[in-house]
Amino acid sequence: MSQQWNSALSLLKQEKYSQSLQEVLQMQDDLYFLRFVILCPELLQHLDRATAQEIVHKLEGIKSSRFQHQIIMGFYKGVLAGERGGLPMKTVSVMKDTLKYMAREEEGAIELLGTMN
Repeated sequence: MSQQWNSALSLLKQEKYSQSLQEVLQMQDDLYFLRFVILCPELLQHLDRATAQEIVHKLEGIKSSRFQHQIIMGFYKGVLAGERGGLPMKTVSVMKDTLKYMAREEEGAIELLGTMN
């Protein structure tokens, strides 16, 4: 996968936006796709209208899947399940703040927050 990523970056440096994007899309990895979009905020300006709309649609799909929340929740659950001697207070505070923020949108965050009290 890193070979495709390097190829995409090389094409991007050459301002071959469509080809670079196709390399990233062939990877079928949302994290690489998001990294690419962040690296190239001007991307949509260099694509035809249909492709630009496809990219916006893909971003909306990623947003609505809430996979970032799922990753954070899984990580926190793992930390709490494996915790034996107590976490530093600062770490607990950051985790609680994150879960409170997520609780506005994610039911599971409320449950996990309840286990931290």
